[in-house]
Amino acid sequence: MKKTVLLAWVGIGALCAACTSSNNTSVVKDGTGNEFFVAHYQEIKDTVVMKLSDLVEDYELIRFEDNDSALLGLRVMPTITEHYIGVSQRRGQPYLLFDRQGNFLCNVGNVGQGPGEYAWPIYDAAISEQKGEVYLAQFAFSPKIFAYNLQGKLTCEMETGCTLSKPKIETDDEGNLCIIQIPMPSQKSLNLAIQMDGSGNVTRTLKAEERFWMDDFNGDLFAYHNVPEFSFHITCCDTLFHYDRTENRVVPKYTLDFGMMDEKPGHIYNEIPGYYMATVFGKGIILTDKQERTSYYVKFINDLYGGISHPVTFKDGYVFTLREPTHWIHYIEKRLASDDCSDTDRKQLTELLESIDEEGNNLMFIGKLK
Repeated sequence: MKKTVLLAWVGIGALCAACTSSNNTSVVKDGTGNEFFVAHYQEIKDTVVMKLSDLVEDYELIRFEDNDSALLGLRVMPTITEHYIGVSQRRGQPYLLFDRQGNFLCNVGNVGQGPGEYAWPIYDAAISEQKGEVYLAQFAFSPKIFAYNLQGKLTCEMETGCTLSKPKIETDDEGNLCIIQIPMPSQKSLNLAIQMDGSGNVTRTLKAEERFWMDDFNGDLFAYHNVPEFSFHITCCDTLFHYDRTENRVVPKYTLDFGMMDEKPGHIYNEIPGYYMATVFGKGIILTDKQERTSYYVKFINDLYGGISHPVTFKDGYVFTLREPTHWIHYIEKRLASDDCSDTDRKQLTELLESIDEEGNNLMFIGKLK
């Protein structure tokens, strides 16, 4: 491992001499005790089959209400809390709020140019059950976060002090908001982080270092809200960071080392309790075990529903798959056709298959992470 490369990755001052390696993963400690994980991509060879039951403490299958107002498409991204699921959809459609049984509750705001309406797609959302509010952040070009009650009515337009670009938002039990966005000089918006109190006042900002700047919208910001820290990845800076709200600074936590590869494959970083995660396009999902300090490819098996294999997403402290009925039918039929499908699994999956309405609304497998 080349020290000069690590210095570039970490992007901080002097590093402690402490640098440990385990197989294909290195861990570097800086002077503050922070641990920075480096997974060496070309050295990751093994694939581990992981049961979802090892990751979740409970699970359920949600059938979303089947009516014209509540129909969901293929590419939707939910925001999940204990009692609610909010869903942002394609441009031109309002944000939808459901309860955890899949019952449609209301549209949250609406698309348009009027008060409390949003002209651009919702890029991220947060739901505060304690305050009874839903917070919506638009894709770009707006200096506001909209707050609505759980009946979908506007309660407040929260001025952020700058135009936001692809913002991600988190809220705490007191209703304080934290925003991470892509700094764009062209939008005259160089804040990386913005903190706001429950009344919508800006309490703190963090100007972005130049390495986070982007000139256009060709990159992305990813934040999946699975851990207490604000964990995020901006594609122009190939590292997963934590934003430290108290110290008002960013801390590097994880990256893939591609060595001397001419072309790096596209990838997205995520984090769940106990693991860092990298989804590598065309290759698979890499997990880096924080305790064992090693990395491997992973294949997730849903042993809670007959051992079916299907794509999963980790967000808001949950693992889920939200798909149209035809996709679930495909997953189940593929498992039923396999030679190793046990009689118990076959019975469970056959009953599930018979209960699915092919013309109905989406179904969601969801499990709460341990």
